[in-house]
Amino acid sequence: MRSLLSNSGQAPIGDFFDFLSVLIPLRRNTLRQYLYVLTLTTAAFGIRLLIAPIDGGIQYVTFFPAVALSAVIGGLGPGLFSALLGAIAATYMFWPPYQSMTFEFKQAMVTSNLVFLFDALLVCSAIEAMHRFYRKSVDAEESQRLAASVFHNSAEGVIITDAGGTILSVNPAFTQITGYTAAEALGRNPSLLRSDRHGPEFYRSMWNTLTFEGHWQGEVWNRRKDGEAYLEWLTINRIEGSHGVLSQYVAVFHDITESRRKDEHIQHLAFHDALTGLPNRYLMQDRLEHALARAHRESGRLSVTFIDLDRFKEINDELGHNIGDLLLQEAAKRLQSRVRAADTVARLGGDEFVVLMEDLQSSGDCACLAQELMAEIARPMQLDGHTVVIGASMGMAFYPEDGTELVELMKRADVAMYSAKAAGRNSYRFFQPSMLDQANQRLSLERDLRRAVAQSEFVLHYQPKLCVSSLSLCGAEALIRWQHPERGLLPPGQFIPLAEETSLIIEIGEWVIRNACQQVVAWQDQGLKLRRVAVNLSAIQLESDTFVDSVERILHETGLRPEFIEFELTESMVMRNPDRSLVTLNRLHQLGIRLALDDFGTGYSSLSYLKHLPVDTLKIDRSFVEGVPDNDGDAQIVRMIVALAKSVGLEVVAEGIETVTQRDFLMRLGCEFLQGYLIARPLPAEDYGAMLGSSACNGCPMTERCESPWSS
Repeated sequence: MRSLLSNSGQAPIGDFFDFLSVLIPLRRNTLRQYLYVLTLTTAAFGIRLLIAPIDGGIQYVTFFPAVALSAVIGGLGPGLFSALLGAIAATYMFWPPYQSMTFEFKQAMVTSNLVFLFDALLVCSAIEAMHRFYRKSVDAEESQRLAASVFHNSAEGVIITDAGGTILSVNPAFTQITGYTAAEALGRNPSLLRSDRHGPEFYRSMWNTLTFEGHWQGEVWNRRKDGEAYLEWLTINRIEGSHGVLSQYVAVFHDITESRRKDEHIQHLAFHDALTGLPNRYLMQDRLEHALARAHRESGRLSVTFIDLDRFKEINDELGHNIGDLLLQEAAKRLQSRVRAADTVARLGGDEFVVLMEDLQSSGDCACLAQELMAEIARPMQLDGHTVVIGASMGMAFYPEDGTELVELMKRADVAMYSAKAAGRNSYRFFQPSMLDQANQRLSLERDLRRAVAQSEFVLHYQPKLCVSSLSLCGAEALIRWQHPERGLLPPGQFIPLAEETSLIIEIGEWVIRNACQQVVAWQDQGLKLRRVAVNLSAIQLESDTFVDSVERILHETGLRPEFIEFELTESMVMRNPDRSLVTLNRLHQLGIRLALDDFGTGYSSLSYLKHLPVDTLKIDRSFVEGVPDNDGDAQIVRMIVALAKSVGLEVVAEGIETVTQRDFLMRLGCEFLQGYLIARPLPAEDYGAMLGSSACNGCPMTERCESPWSS
């Protein structure tokens, strides 16, 4: 401190501020302002300060302006003035010389125009105290400005009420959310927003929580000024005064209606089918579990019905997935229209639906529903310009008779549904224990069939055809057999339906065509002559986009000329998808392959139908042949078929010939080819080749006549 003094003991004012800036980390101008405030404050009381180090020497002398106390207070503000005065008092009250003064002397100091001598370090303390208060005051003002800014700019609505619930203040977000302006809300109660979706108990619970815990938060349905209900997340806090007395409530809220809708939509998608809007597998299983628990408690009954739409895959493949989607949506609407409000219709996936019926009185209720559902599904559907007709196969299982567990019931309903499909489709079946064995056999058969396709466990047998004009062999029908390693030789009826269900028929059918072509080429290489070999087609092959290309490839690879092969197809196969079938048949016909319409007379037989199909041969169904000549009805139908074929230039083959009278009757009618057990049973390729070689006229051209061991 001495280094700051001049020789005269007076220090320049600049040196003093240098000294203060070392002790107090504030800017020089800030220090000057604080010292000026200190001067004004003391001068208001008629006091002049001499600031000097304790060992003597005046460092700074305050000036003595003529300033009124009211002017100082008005300039600084009452709060700041009191704080500064307190800071000064605290500084010089602890000044050691002051503590030794008598009370009378201190009184005299206050009431007289005395000059006080202060230590410079104590002045530093006063300035620091002044600075702390100033910063505190500034921070408080800044906090108030920030709070006001948050209040007005917050996206959340804010309501401030008094202790009685009267609205004192609202922010702009309140108006944006509710539609009420501040003028419309002030002085009213927050109940103006009430939507009446909550009962009195809800509000009693809210206010009890507020009273005892001081805050409440939760979801509340309120109503906007325009009457629209909305969901908000509301937080209410109880504000108490300095003595713990309730003074205000502050409520903060934001609109969560849209987010709740999105959550509910996501929740809906998780448990509902996106295409039809029906409950999906997960929701169905959840409802079934609850239904089973209730039925167990109340000794009730329920049913689970599995529904599979017949021919859906063909329609979906032919008309496109958009039509398939429309079909599923229409089927869902029709199913829902026929069940009770308490029942559940769900879509498990693909074309599979399930119906859960609770509180059943008898199984007859379920049977009646099944009949109604089948009739409803069978009604023609108008789908984007297409008329579509489908059927439905259904299987039912009942609690508690068929099972008490979810998985058990669903599995058995599924088994019953497959039994209905196997029985001819468009029907329903109740679960029977024997169906489990059938289902297990089916699974085992499917596993074995896949192995058979991979390992080529099939063989072809050939059933001879007799040419009536020459009474000699002139061709055969290739019939597949499965050489099962454990069950022996299986006829096609035991595995072809399953092959069609699993689409294995595509690979099996290609194998049949390839092996039949190879065998014909082998017989030709042996010098054996035959008119042609017929191969049966499946509807799935006929509807395949790659079928014609695969046939063309097989003919090229085997070297067989197309006129030596004939494809047999049924009327029902063609009518499943007439337009698509016609395209495929025309392409086959253009290759030079002959086409035969099998089981003619059992389906859509008509002249207009025949003239549009590129068929070459009609095969009379065995169901008509077995009754001739004794059954007049069968005989008349056979006459009409033969006459119809001749009128449009088609060959006629009669199958199922088992008696001489049948053969003679058909020969008299002019039927050109006969096939049946009377002629020969299906034979292995070696045996048929031997029979073909021993025939007196193995070529059997239509223009030749010769003797034959089959003549009578």
